[in-house]
Amino acid sequence: MKFYDSPMTRKECKEEERQVRSIVDMVCHKIGFICSSEFDFQDERYELLDGIDLYNS
Repeated sequence: MKFYDSPMTRKECKEEERQVRSIVDMVCHKIGFICSSEFDFQDERYELLDGIDLYNS
């Protein structure tokens, strides 16, 4: 878990995805991120949830 005081960037998400996909025995169909500081991009490949999404769930 990481905490951000600014919006999470696409570059940071791609690096996290690279790390997850490097785990040999893990199969991922979709990757998601939660960032209370929101995101500075939109991308259909990721499930992106911010603090408002968590509050509304």
